Amino acid sequence: MKKGTLMRLIFSISLTILIIIPVINSNTSSQLPIWNIKTIIAPRSKDLDLSSTDNQHKPLIYAINSTIGNNTYAILIDSGHVVVDNYLNLTMGKLNETSVINSTIIENSTIVNETRLVYINLYGDAILNMSNIYDPSLSIILYDNAELSLNNCTIYSITSSGSSKAWIKNSWVYYISDPKLPADPILDLIRGSKLIEIPPLTVSSQINILQNSNISIVQLTQGADIVIDNSSILQFRVSSESEMARSQVSVTSNSTINETFFSGYTNATVTNLTSSLVSVGETANIYAFGLNSNVVSVDAIGKLVLENSIVNNLSYGIICYNQTINILNITNGQPETSEYENNTKLINTMTLTENLNSVVVNNSAKVKIEDCSDKIGHVYALDNSNVLIKNTTLPTVCYAANDSKLTIENCTINMLYATNNSNLIINYSKIDVILAIDNSNLTIVESLITSSSTQLSIVGNSILKLTNVTIPNMLAAGENSSLTIDNCSINFIVCTTEGPILISNKTGSTSITGISVLIPSIGNPVGNVSIWNSTITLVWIIGSAVVSINNCFLSAIAEGIVVYNDTVKINSSGDIESGTSYTNYTTITNTFPPIRILGNIEVNNSAKVDVTDYNPTNMGIILFAWDDSNAILTNTTIDLMILGNNSNAKLHNANLSNLIFFGALISAGNSSFTIDNQSTISRIVSLGNSNGTIKNSTITLLSLQRSAKIIVQNSTSISQVEVKGSNVDGISLKIYNSSVDLLAGIIWDHFQPHSNHPEDIITTANGLETIDWRLYDDFGGGQYRVWTNDSNDNYYIWQDWTPWTIGSPINILINRTVPGIYNYTIEYNDTHNLFGYPDTVIVLIVDSLPTSNFPVPIVTSASGLETINWTLYDDYGPGQYRVWANDSNGNYYVWVNWTSWINNSQFSIQINRTAPGIYNYTIDYNDSANQFGIPGIVIVTITDAMPTTNQPEDIITKTKDSGTIGWILYDDFNVSTRMYRVWISDTDGNSYIWVNWTSWDNDTMIYVPINRTIAGIFNYTIEFNSSTGQIGKDTVFVAIAKSKERPPFIPPIGQRDLSWIIYILIGATAGIVVVSIALARSRPKEVRKAPKKVKGKPANGLILGTKKEILLHRLAKGEISKDEYLDLVKFIEDKE
Repeated sequence: MKKGTLMRLIFSISLTILIIIPVINSNTSSQLPIWNIKTIIAPRSKDLDLSSTDNQHKPLIYAINSTIGNNTYAILIDSGHVVVDNYLNLTMGKLNETSVINSTIIENSTIVNETRLVYINLYGDAILNMSNIYDPSLSIILYDNAELSLNNCTIYSITSSGSSKAWIKNSWVYYISDPKLPADPILDLIRGSKLIEIPPLTVSSQINILQNSNISIVQLTQGADIVIDNSSILQFRVSSESEMARSQVSVTSNSTINETFFSGYTNATVTNLTSSLVSVGETANIYAFGLNSNVVSVDAIGKLVLENSIVNNLSYGIICYNQTINILNITNGQPETSEYENNTKLINTMTLTENLNSVVVNNSAKVKIEDCSDKIGHVYALDNSNVLIKNTTLPTVCYAANDSKLTIENCTINMLYATNNSNLIINYSKIDVILAIDNSNLTIVESLITSSSTQLSIVGNSILKLTNVTIPNMLAAGENSSLTIDNCSINFIVCTTEGPILISNKTGSTSITGISVLIPSIGNPVGNVSIWNSTITLVWIIGSAVVSINNCFLSAIAEGIVVYNDTVKINSSGDIESGTSYTNYTTITNTFPPIRILGNIEVNNSAKVDVTDYNPTNMGIILFAWDDSNAILTNTTIDLMILGNNSNAKLHNANLSNLIFFGALISAGNSSFTIDNQSTISRIVSLGNSNGTIKNSTITLLSLQRSAKIIVQNSTSISQVEVKGSNVDGISLKIYNSSVDLLAGIIWDHFQPHSNHPEDIITTANGLETIDWRLYDDFGGGQYRVWTNDSNDNYYIWQDWTPWTIGSPINILINRTVPGIYNYTIEYNDTHNLFGYPDTVIVLIVDSLPTSNFPVPIVTSASGLETINWTLYDDYGPGQYRVWANDSNGNYYVWVNWTSWINNSQFSIQINRTAPGIYNYTIDYNDSANQFGIPGIVIVTITDAMPTTNQPEDIITKTKDSGTIGWILYDDFNVSTRMYRVWISDTDGNSYIWVNWTSWDNDTMIYVPINRTIAGIFNYTIEFNSSTGQIGKDTVFVAIAKSKERPPFIPPIGQRDLSWIIYILIGATAGIVVVSIALARSRPKEVRKAPKKVKGKPANGLILGTKKEILLHRLAKGEISKDEYLDLVKFIEDKE
């Protein structure tokens, strides 16, 4: 059983503490109006042909050799067209010649009083036409597509469901309704526990009340459509809980309804209706033409249009939006301003009086209601509104929802309802009933909660703080709500929440008659309840609840134990006689209760509990048996036994009396029980697939529902039996040799559809898992929908109603947009609109740690362009990152501080290139949930490249020339520790240092003088280092010719034949080309490209170019003679 199931079970049980539920012994006829009843007696069941070949419906009850006081039975018609006129003729398994199935088989038995047909069940496409039938105890139930036509008949009730249709003409019916659950504390307990849960049904049935029909009560709550024409109804209530299935009402042609109530999702068109009272409730939408009514009351959320009508007293509602309205000293039912909307529209309508009935405050509006006692019925604070109510009596409901704030001071209010994050402050007021759900926050000071029943209930993570508050009846806290109580007087507190709950006495004295702590768990410690310095008469604690009681005056405590893996025996004193595998989680400090007894036992797993001869006079044991556990009661009295899952119970001469709870045995799931040896039980409710055997015992009320099966035998006496179920594999109830005062076979309940139970899922945003439900039913098919919650625990429909077929997989996708824990709950029904038990799968979506790509290590230089290209990934993203790097001394610093990143998008990190070395670049990063991924590291190596030079061209000069060699040196890093020196080498291999080690600046010209003391050819070689000590070299060839003093040669006029110059130029050009190619091939260059050389003449006047180019240039300018030119060329060529 899941946690929520047990929670609701215990919560429902707790609400009934100290309430004695009377056993219902009356027969059906006691509910009928008083008149002369003509009873139609059907033949004994043994006269009917009760054999059935129907594979879906079988008789419900089989009794043999027994005594029956009164036998009320049902028949089932699932096909055909049956016409009943003037009388019901039931013979040989037929109703007026149509085969039917009887609910009850009775053989060799005595019926003391009478056998009466009480229920006719119409299924499938069955059609029943009845005319002139008078049987005010007869009820007709319609399912599926069945149809009913009544003409001039009197019957007790009609229940319409599915897509059925009913026409009621000139007939009297006491009660018309759609399927609903009867008010029954035991059944409410069962349904609340989700051992069986029937969510609100939606039906599409049609009901037509026509031709002077007379109906006492019409109550439709599930979306049925109804037409009323020229008929009379005493009380008419119609609503719908589902916007998808609005009730549609049409009233035409002079009908009379004494009291008319429209509410919920209802649309109505009313024409020429006479009604003493018309009430239009929340979300109803009504149009009335020709209405004649004494009182019309309109809720502000409801809408009413009155045309050509007469209304004596009209109570209307207003809606306040964003404005501020101060409703002070209302005169004639009007607020002081007109900044509101009235949802009641009058068209050519007469009213004697009009007064304000309700106020709705929406959006961020602020409203103050003061001194308005009995002039306003309802107040709704919605949608972030702020409402203050002072010195006012509200006779009906005050409602706060959707983050609204409601302050109540010195008021008297009938009912206060808070939901959906509303915030309430209540001071010095009297309130009859308070209900807070869904994260509401209530603070109540100096107030009185006055109801005679359950007065204050908080559930659904709500918070309640009470100071100086009096609650003369019961306070209930459940479903993860928290409670703080100080200096209060409370009759009874029921705690089914994990809390925290703090009960203390800081400002006065806290007095509580009784506290019941029933925090739901199956064997595991749960809850946080702390009680300090209080006076308490009785504390009743379930064994698994964690409770501490400190410095209290406590009259009595009933504690529980959890038995989890052993056999525990309880003796006649209520003490544990043997067995050690049990525990409880209650601690008591400085508190000495004079009475300390065993109050309850939880049996789990395969544990076993055996209670013998234990018969307390004041308070009995409550026993819970789950899983595969066993419970044995012998000569023992307990209050309540609940069996679930596959548990088993045996009761020998046991007495389930009505001490505090119900004196009931409730079996559900696949549990089983045996009762024998003169046991006495007030009530047995068996449902689900449970089964039991009862022998030689006395039962007051035995109720079977769903697929339960029970055998009664050997002189068992039962006051009343009700069977509302069906079993495909056999009869629900078999009675042998026993007596039953009232035997009632009521309805054939189709099997509820049921679901498999997929495992809970842990997944991620990128997971592919789906929730794989499969649904099953005896008839097959139906509709399902799936609910889930968002990250704020607000529930919404994830998949709306969708058809399903038997056993086919339903693969529900998971909403992975936000990480968290989510409940996916499937609701489903079958073709007969029977709902199965909702199944919930818990889905944990884990936000995985963000991750990074892995950029490769980088080797670069000071002038490189590489970047570190990181990409970060996350399920949801985005997040923040920062990058660390170390300096050349190994010290780390933040290179890039926290910066936002986008999921799956690359970003580039620049590299710090100020110094060579090996560096670690480390990225820290987190995601939107502040989860940090594994840091990524990229190793970056910054190399110092070989220093380079501009590589000046070789030089040819003369001894008397001037000029220098212009070197420019380059390095990656600009530091001051670089040095250079220059060597001079001659052609004979002699060398010497011309310029010794001298520092140089990056990208700055170094002028090295030329030694011209000796003519010849020399290599000037520069050695230079970088900041990291790498050595570079460059050599410049310098040819120095001896300067000659001679006049220029000028041939005589007429002898100036210049053709020799042309030949010289041609030869020189060819030589230059050859020499240039040879020099280019013989002189290696640096790999690194030197900066572009500066063309032209340097500052020292030196001509740049190849050797022979320079000689030819100087010859052309007349700087050397022809003989000097030829000598130098020959000298160069010889050297080359």
